[in-house]
Amino acid sequence: VMKEDGTHHKGMRPGAVCTHLALDPESPVNSRTLYVADYGYGVWKSTDGGRNWELKKRGIDPGNLYCWRITRLPSGRLILLVARGGIEGVEVVPGNVYSSDDQGENWSPLPIPREITAPNDLVYDPSDPNRLYLSCWPLFKDGKEVGGGVYRSTDGGQSWKQVFREDVHVYAAAIDPHDPETVYINTFHNAAFRSEDRGETWKRLEGYNFKWGHRPVPDPHNQGRIFLTTFG
Repeated sequence: VMKEDGTHHKGMRPGAVCTHLALDPESPVNSRTLYVADYGYGVWKSTDGGRNWELKKRGIDPGNLYCWRITRLPSGRLILLVARGGIEGVEVVPGNVYSSDDQGENWSPLPIPREITAPNDLVYDPSDPNRLYLSCWPLFKDGKEVGGGVYRSTDGGQSWKQVFREDVHVYAAAIDPHDPETVYINTFHNAAFRSEDRGETWKRLEGYNFKWGHRPVPDPHNQGRIFLTTFG
């Protein structure tokens, strides 16, 4: 995170690999509380709109600090995704999911299924913020891909149900702002999908076959319109 003159804000380490920024919408407009995931280092927090930063990583396993994405729930709870590290097929450092109920001062791991090693994205249902959708990348293990796809929680992350194929690299999901029962996902498998029953069943979106899918982005102003971003 840089100032307009190209210098770093106070406290932020030079060379920080910032992969995501979350803003607390309840903080004062002229002094926002911000959280930044610094890949390989931890989470930075600012309570003055980004002028000063403090590192907040208490409770995060120091063996994997590949902090990737931060989601703030309406309750104020923060959920941090830590990416998978290491080299697949040689030595893998599993990713993890953490939560904080004290504005990032302390982090605690959520009980995700053991087969999940690469949590990639998390969204919540605005009509019920305890309903979470975790998009994951699989790991090739014992001759098959495991731990990928989409997992859904209805209790704020205390338990999870797999609702999309674990052999698929799902980059991200999105909730339809006009209908919370409708969920979209984009994948690295030449396909995007839609569910109209909160992930119980899925249909492929016709006319889209780009291999490296990124995010599904529903248009908040035009019901039925969705944008699919891609890599490459």
